[in-house]
Parts: sequence; C-alpha cells; structure tokens
Amino acid sequence: MDRGYMGLIRKKLSFLGRRRKKEVECLFDTGASLSFIRPELVRELDLPTTNLLRSVRIRLGKGSTRVSQLAATMIRLNGVALPDTAYVMPGLTEEYVLGSEFLERYDIRLDPKRRRLLLPPKRRLSLILV
Repeated sequence: MDRGYMGLIRKKLSFLGRRRKKEVECLFDTGASLSFIRPELVRELDLPTTNLLRSVRIRLGKGSTRVSQLAATMIRLNGVALPDTAYVMPGLTEEYVLGSEFLERYDIRLDPKRRRLLLPPKRRLSLILV
C-alpha cells in the first residue's frame, strides 16, 4: 500500500480500559512499524498484558529499549472500537504510537500536509483487513 511519504499526525482518541476510558494523545506514525504504549497508561487503564518469552530490543531514533510485554488495547476511532496490540515501552515520550501495521489493518491513510486522517467508511473501518 503506497502511503506517499512518511507522516506524523497527533490526535486525541478514546481508549477503553477494563474499568474506565481515557482520552489519550496518540501519534500516528507511518515510520513506526508497530504500536507502542507507555507502562503508566497500561496500569491506569488496567489493560491486559502478556509477557514475551524473551525480551526484545526495540530501536527508536538513536537509542534502543528492552521490551518484555505486549498490551491488548481498544481504541475508539470515528465511533468504532478497534482492537490493537502494543509493545509496553518504558521511557516512551508519547502516550501511544500507532504504527503502519495498525494503519494498514484498518486501511487508514494519513494526510500530513493537512494534519488529518483519511478513514474508510464506518462499516469498512470495523473490518480487519488480512
């Protein structure tokens, strides 16, 4: 899928936790392949996590961080609750980063010039593309 050039867009989205929901500042990043979440947000929303069999080193910019957990998330976008899985990353500067895997799964495109998301129709957004 051709996304043009890499883009970054920030947008507040509603996250659904086990006992509450929260508006979270998210970074949509076509340069990130996967999604990442801060451990503090995982605890605050009481999100379910799973431990990796072995920790992995993930490179961000010039540094790298060891990650040993994945969190199951539910994000409300355009009135639709979308599941995602994110690496729990200590020291992450953003609360949540949505990478290209999430964007491709739901056929979401970025328009960095206008700083907006280009979403499919609601009925297609709720389908997971495989």
